[in-house]
Amino acid sequence: MTGDPGVRHYTSHRSVLKPAPAAVEAGSLDAIVMPAARPADRLLHGMELAARLGCEFVALCSGDTQLPEAAGLAREVPGLSGALVDLQDGWTSELLEFRTSRFEAATRRRHSDLSTKRNIGLLLARMVGWKRILFLDDDISLDADLVRGAAATLRAGRATGMRALDFPDNSVVSHALREVGLDQDVFVSGSALLVDTTRVDSFFPDVYNEDWFFLFDAVRFGQVSAFGEVSQEKYDPFADPGRAVREEFGDVLAEGLMSLLHYAGGTQRALTEKYWDTVLDQRRAMLRSIAELLDTGEKPEAATAVRAAGAETDGLTGAVLARYVRQWQRDVRLWRGRIQALPPAPSVEVALARLRLPHVSVRPGEFEQQPLLGAGRVVRERLAQAGALEPELAVQLAGGVVAVEHPQPDPRHSPLAKMGQHPRHHRRAEPAAPRGRSDPEIAEVPVGGADVGAPRRTQKRLRFRRVVARPDQPVAATQLGFPALLSVLFFLGERGQKRRR
Repeated sequence: MTGDPGVRHYTSHRSVLKPAPAAVEAGSLDAIVMPAARPADRLLHGMELAARLGCEFVALCSGDTQLPEAAGLAREVPGLSGALVDLQDGWTSELLEFRTSRFEAATRRRHSDLSTKRNIGLLLARMVGWKRILFLDDDISLDADLVRGAAATLRAGRATGMRALDFPDNSVVSHALREVGLDQDVFVSGSALLVDTTRVDSFFPDVYNEDWFFLFDAVRFGQVSAFGEVSQEKYDPFADPGRAVREEFGDVLAEGLMSLLHYAGGTQRALTEKYWDTVLDQRRAMLRSIAELLDTGEKPEAATAVRAAGAETDGLTGAVLARYVRQWQRDVRLWRGRIQALPPAPSVEVALARLRLPHVSVRPGEFEQQPLLGAGRVVRERLAQAGALEPELAVQLAGGVVAVEHPQPDPRHSPLAKMGQHPRHHRRAEPAAPRGRSDPEIAEVPVGGADVGAPRRTQKRLRFRRVVARPDQPVAATQLGFPALLSVLFFLGERGQKRRR
């Protein structure tokens, strides 16, 4: 090991945080963003918290979080407003394409979409204009008064974390340090994190400890504070040795980066292979020492997990870690340009449609008026760049009525319009309808045996239609794709022809 005083494992990073500013007014939030992968009942606490605080609620659902179950819960929460987003199909976007997401050492054993969900929260905040959001994991419990108090300390460009001390929010290796008697502290994390989003200069990379990477520059500039404590659901960190292996790459990087903030040696060392070689030497020695101490304890599975992490570290090099840091910094610059170029959206539903994210919209009173999918309205944008609808959307009815809203392409760019542009299909322009006469707002046409109501409104080049199906009628993918659009267009055309006659 070298004698570099800035390279060592710090059991606490609390000293790099700044005291929370004094509260000047009652704290308020614009939205709670909850990444969800556990059973849907874990969302109920976040839903009730959002209703109590009077803010939007966005749940990003995958894994064991099933959208129909989540929608049923949302129906039981008075005053809840927001959206439940379905990420079961592995959604991707060019906005979140980064070099670090393809970095093999970071992602080869990682099977988590947590960073994607949190980045979606940042995108929505930018598009909708939310100024303050709370990232809240589905295994965290906290009080509304605590959130209000933490929000009252938030300032422009700052973040405030509520630390999970019961059960401690640590990596497997940090839990092992606590097992051998060291005073291992808990840092702020994305599990309960308030973020001022007036300026979003960072993102969550696809790596373990993604929240520390997101906060790194803010911590460096003294813009992160801790406020209060929350409770995390208890689990056994040593039950699966693979957990320690999956965490090790991100844990080494995050601990190495945070160590630089304790010592006035400059963060530029994180770009050098030499610095990370020293970090790895220190990490390997620490893991060997912990494993030996755990061998004499009552938890042999803890020693197994630590040795598994050590085997993963043995395969890393300083050159690999330095290259990741360089690519991460490049990705941060890309992200800043992308998010600044995002156009504003008038609502979270419109923002989700632009991101091509299927979701159930939750609005107070809508459930009693119109039981949609058991709890809400499903909205999905399925537009190809050429202007045609993709026909693979299928809706599973859960009872009641289903309404599906689609952003439609401009009719001039549809295959029907393009066919009319062919020389063999040229026709003389027909006179316009008399002033004051127009197509009705609702046109009822049959589609596959179901009733279809097509409210037509145009915003610039955006057109919506609503497909309403009875519970006993299956809604096929083709009914929601281009054939349905043709039916509506032909029907409206015939209505217009009759009027002109």
